[in-house]
Amino acid sequence: MRKANPGTPELEDYLITKREFVCIAKPRTEVEAVALAYMLVLILMSMGLHHGKKTGWFGGPTAWKQHLADAERKCEDAFAVADRALETEDEGEDRDMLVRLRPFLFINWIQLILEQAKLRYRRTIREALELLRDRDALAAVRQFLADKSVPLASSLQRP
Repeated sequence: MRKANPGTPELEDYLITKREFVCIAKPRTEVEAVALAYMLVLILMSMGLHHGKKTGWFGGPTAWKQHLADAERKCEDAFAVADRALETEDEGEDRDMLVRLRPFLFINWIQLILEQAKLRYRRTIREALELLRDRDALAAVRQFLADKSVPLASSLQRP
């Protein structure tokens, strides 16, 4: 996303265009559904976080809170679709794409949990950390970083 210019009309137009595209798209497969959900998560995160403290940005502070809650819910819905699809997909491009998308969804879900707690929108910091501990988030991130089949993993590791 173009977060370099928070709160600008250009970013707002960009997000509106992308959100319209994602919302009218009709996924034909579970992989497409997960990919579109991931795109919507990123758009909602930008709507809730990249406002530059401009109160008119996508409905203002009350709406920013809702955009982040919606993004978190969308992430969880996408996990469910991906997990169901992974149970039935034995091999091939669809399975590979789901395996690659799921860690990125999870990392964005972690960010959503922490951002909302930091901003005091949902959960306390303690509750957020407890949720991440319950979901074994650190182990999932370690696994993601160690997975050589996901191209980004090697670029995130320290030399």
